[in-house]
Amino acid sequence: MKSGRWILTLLLCTLLTGSLAGYKILEIRSAIAFAESLPEYSETVQTARARAVTHQPAIQVMGEVVQPGHLTLRNELSGRIVAIRAKPSEPVRQGQVLLQQDTSEERAKINSAKARLELAQLEYQRLSKLRKSNSASQAELDKATVQLQVIESELEVLNVAISKKTLKAPFDGVMGIHQLEQGSYLQPNTDIASFVGDSSWSWVEFSVPQFYALLEYGTTVVVQLAGSPFAGIKAEVIARDPVVSPGTRTHKYRAGFSTAENSHAYNHFAHNSSVLVTLPDGKPQAVIAVPLEAVQYDETGAFVYLLHPDNKAGGFRAERRRVTVDTHDNNRVMITEGLQEGEILAADGAFKLKPGLLVYPDKNDNSQTVSGI
Repeated sequence: MKSGRWILTLLLCTLLTGSLAGYKILEIRSAIAFAESLPEYSETVQTARARAVTHQPAIQVMGEVVQPGHLTLRNELSGRIVAIRAKPSEPVRQGQVLLQQDTSEERAKINSAKARLELAQLEYQRLSKLRKSNSASQAELDKATVQLQVIESELEVLNVAISKKTLKAPFDGVMGIHQLEQGSYLQPNTDIASFVGDSSWSWVEFSVPQFYALLEYGTTVVVQLAGSPFAGIKAEVIARDPVVSPGTRTHKYRAGFSTAENSHAYNHFAHNSSVLVTLPDGKPQAVIAVPLEAVQYDETGAFVYLLHPDNKAGGFRAERRRVTVDTHDNNRVMITEGLQEGEILAADGAFKLKPGLLVYPDKNDNSQTVSGI
């Protein structure tokens, strides 16, 4: 009797377990069927083609703008300022008076010297006539001659002093900002203001570590002012210091550029401005150029995602490819190994990919989208 009950219980448990298992199997099959009905996971990226280009390797160093006509105006003699005849940043012409010191004392001495000069000339003329008739000695005539020369020298010294107290523009240019006022007293050799002359050329001086190849005369370099809205200016190497700097072990160079040809940017390159100088480093080489966004990095180096057409899915399949990066150029990366010209790769959005992933081009990619899939 008891055994019959156990058998019945066992049959009921078996039936219940089978029913539950069957229900679970149906549920799993339904889930699998639903998952298979969903589209394959994919990502959207911008695409690009690898381009073969000729790249000139280059390095950048800091440089300094030097205006050939730049100098600091100084007075030679002490004196009180009686007139300032040039405003800061005002263009002036060569010979124009910039500053006048008091010359009243020198002019008074000139008047006195002129009177003595007139008397000495009369004395010299009188003794010359007397000497012809032997009424005066040669010694008296010589003394009159020397006296005349002394007074003439005094006049010349006074005129030179007046000239030195009259500060004139040495050439066409612009006077810098100064703090002088009429009535101020200047000590000898006082810095008055900077002065920048008009010139058809400007210079850029820069230093290059000695382990780089020497730049030949005529080599073109590109000069750029950080933050300037203007593109770099091309300058030509015109001089090289014959010695290596003992402190920095660098070669010093000077490059010149035409201010007339670069007038739109000339005013931004003021004297002593710090600039970036890009100069060639070696010979041009053939490389593959790709967008900056296409190259990614991990602990083992750089890589890109190549895109292979998948006609069945109507998109691409991503393949991870190791590449060797040479350098960057604006928004491009120069690849020396790992790519061939014309290969399609992911650009902006490549960070979202993984090998084998289905990829579609971005519809808003107007410049690099690959057509004809």
